[in-house]
Amino acid sequence: MVEILGVLAILAVLAVAISPKLIQEMDQVGYRQEESNLLRIAAALEKHVTQRHQLPDHTDWASAVAAQVGESAAWVGANARGGSRLLVIDPRFGVGPSGTNRPPFQQTWEGSGLVSHPRYLVVSSLGADLPASVHSGFAASAEAFDELWNLESGQKPGSWNWSGTGADLKLQRVDLTPQFHYVTLNSVDVLPGRFTVDESDPVEVTRSPISFYLLGGSTIGLLGTDNVSQSREIVDRTVSYSFEAGIWRGQLFAGIPVVQLTGSELEAVATSFLAAPENPYSATSTDAVYSAVQSYMSAYIAWALAGYPQGGSLQTAVQTAQATLETATTEIVTMP
Repeated sequence: MVEILGVLAILAVLAVAISPKLIQEMDQVGYRQEESNLLRIAAALEKHVTQRHQLPDHTDWASAVAAQVGESAAWVGANARGGSRLLVIDPRFGVGPSGTNRPPFQQTWEGSGLVSHPRYLVVSSLGADLPASVHSGFAASAEAFDELWNLESGQKPGSWNWSGTGADLKLQRVDLTPQFHYVTLNSVDVLPGRFTVDESDPVEVTRSPISFYLLGGSTIGLLGTDNVSQSREIVDRTVSYSFEAGIWRGQLFAGIPVVQLTGSELEAVATSFLAAPENPYSATSTDAVYSAVQSYMSAYIAWALAGYPQGGSLQTAVQTAQATLETATTEIVTMP
């Protein structure tokens, strides 16, 4: 009996020594697991937005995320320690044709005329319950939201009356700004072109230009005056199209929107062109086309700097260089 008591005493001493370390390690495991789960939830929320083109609010976000991650809404709404996960929404969140709609919001063919502060915060505590002043839904004020959004890891908001620690507080930021892409449609014909967004009914471009934001993954259809589809594009960047002579034309250069074109991108396209295999049926070469482009640009710049004088040698040089360039570009695409 004495020996047993001695062993128990030793075990008790070891337990006292080991417990703090063990608890700390278990906390670290819990923190990492919750951080991983919050990243998974954020990715699912963004996926829901780009797939459904719908912005949820605090009443339906858990079910929207659950459908993406294959878990229950209860799993989304509570962490492993039973604490609630809250969806806090920036009170300045504005979308829709006038930019004044707030989540929940379903995108239509009108898209969004303005987009402001499209931000969510998923807030979770692995320790004490979150204070009553913090709840799912729109934050009480922009200042309250920004305090959480800008909070450094391991800290807790100075304005909170809360017994928990900064280490227990886990935040996941979801900024949807990159998911909105600017679309411009211009119709210069007497009979306007038409378009659809995500299988909407065709809409005439009766005023030009029409500009709006669409969520990434939206499908824009471009139709002629006869409602016959000419093109369908998945929106994943800023794009613009113009309806001229009965045809929708895109303003792209080597797949790059013109409004975003930079000198380095021009150089990259030129390098790719010169590195391309020569056309064996062509009467000219890639080097000759490249040289013709340079000659035309040089002549045009000189003419522009002189104020575009009419009938002189500078205009003649531009016209000659343009004719040479047209011949070269025609010959380079010769087919057998």
